[in-house]
Amino acid sequence: MPRRLKSNFLVAFLIVSFAVVLQLKIGLISSLYPNFTLAALIASALFLDFSELGFLVFFSALILNWRPGLSPEIMVLISLPITVSVLRRFLPAQAWMNLVLALVLGLLVFYSAAGFQSLVKNFNIFLIDLTISTVVAVPTFLILKTLNASKI
Repeated sequence: MPRRLKSNFLVAFLIVSFAVVLQLKIGLISSLYPNFTLAALIASALFLDFSELGFLVFFSALILNWRPGLSPEIMVLISLPITVSVLRRFLPAQAWMNLVLALVLGLLVFYSAAGFQSLVKNFNIFLIDLTISTVVAVPTFLILKTLNASKI
């Protein structure tokens, strides 16, 4: 008998799907691609099972990277949420502090993978992206935290 989908996975799937579409639409309009998907995946990594998160990560990577081959940015998009999921048991702080730490470090790694010189030259773009990504990560975190708390 198949395992039933949990409500937090369905909500996370909808949020990540919305983040992917929003990231692509804003990128087409403004040529600035904020990391909505990475932010939603990092927030989801704190609450989902490894298999559920793996599905979301590969689903979003497939949509964002429709060309053959994996760019360094897509490799980071795949590896960061999975790393956060694995390390969440060892992170000593409260969940919201872990979210902030993971988001800041994740974006630093993401921009460093794209080229460390560009990160240093365009640090203001990094700060804008961090602010915009926080707008996606915090509501995602709060929604999934509420769903997990209601199951206790």
